[in-house]
Amino acid sequence: MKKMILACMLVTLWMSGAGYAADPSNAEPSSQPAADPQSSAKSTTQSDAKKPFELKFKPTGTFYMSYQAGDKYSGVANQTTNFNSFVLKRGYFGADVDVTPYLTGRIISDITMDSTGDEKLRLKYLYGKFHWTGNNTFTAPYAEFGLAHIPWLDFEEALNGFRMQDTMFTEVNNTLNSADFGVLVGSDLGGSMSSDYKNNVNSKYAGKYGSWQIGVYNGTGYHAVENNTNKAFEARLSIRPIPGGVPGLQFSIFGVVGKGNKAATTTVDPPDWKSVTGMISYESKYFTFTGQGYSGTGNQGGSALLSDGKTAADQKGFSLFASVHIPTPHFGEKISVLGRYDEFNSNTSTNAADLQRRFITGIAFHLYKSNILLFDFQRLNHSITSIPGENRAQITQQIVF
Repeated sequence: MKKMILACMLVTLWMSGAGYAADPSNAEPSSQPAADPQSSAKSTTQSDAKKPFELKFKPTGTFYMSYQAGDKYSGVANQTTNFNSFVLKRGYFGADVDVTPYLTGRIISDITMDSTGDEKLRLKYLYGKFHWTGNNTFTAPYAEFGLAHIPWLDFEEALNGFRMQDTMFTEVNNTLNSADFGVLVGSDLGGSMSSDYKNNVNSKYAGKYGSWQIGVYNGTGYHAVENNTNKAFEARLSIRPIPGGVPGLQFSIFGVVGKGNKAATTTVDPPDWKSVTGMISYESKYFTFTGQGYSGTGNQGGSALLSDGKTAADQKGFSLFASVHIPTPHFGEKISVLGRYDEFNSNTSTNAADLQRRFITGIAFHLYKSNILLFDFQRLNHSITSIPGENRAQITQQIVF
């Protein structure tokens, strides 16, 4: 029902935008000279008339196709099972529609494979986005309403650049996911970075002094039913302290305050969901680095609980990521060598919790813009001795248009 309502809202926005009048500078001048003052006045009136704004439709798609081989924990102590298969990791397809000069609608479908191997189609994004020029303090402000971005993961993915390898640190550990039903507002800070920086380093979240976002959401993520009436408040602030001398350096903080997506009962409230993530990042044409620390209580799904089955568990962890970019003008655009290390403790109150350590290394061939061929290897170690280490080798093709 929520998806139907949001879809109707977007269609309504499209229909209402069809009659918007464009800027007078788009008006066509009269093709004939005026023969007399009366006709001259008529010609002037025609030339000043406003043209209707034309809808601008831009299809967009992102696909991850992989071959994977390795072994994973079978669920039986000290045993693993082997796997070897071609998989569709993800298929995003949709469109951006400029309804007016200040309003854009976006719809993105998400094709994914479930545990049975069946392909499922669901929505990833469906929102209306208001956007303005802003000023020298709050540059290019915007507001998304609907099934929208949350403030963190899209930002982190823009820094990392290799989402096709797997989900980012906080998402892979099931603390939250990248979209939710609600409203998001944000802007860049202090103007924009130079065109050289945008072209050669990163064009996303390219505020001269950083960027910020604040959102209010159901707190379910984009593929779960809301099980309570609580809302989640999420916010991110990123500061670029030396845009002239060290433009790629940023300090970021992200926080969540809400409840896990569990139903309340007469005796038990939904578990807490609170977290703080801090990150230092650096980007240049040849090198990218991110280091982040996480501290939280509970998670989005409400599944991170103590042994009593109702109290949210405290969690903590950190992640380090680095990639080196080598220009290769005779073979695509560049080659990137990357590495990542994650450490996550899902319950800090007991020594019996599984402390997971994830090692990732890979090499990526940038064929054209965001079209990438990635070879990577991942090792997941567990602190519980009865759970063996898990390995995965992977080849992934990313297609973006």
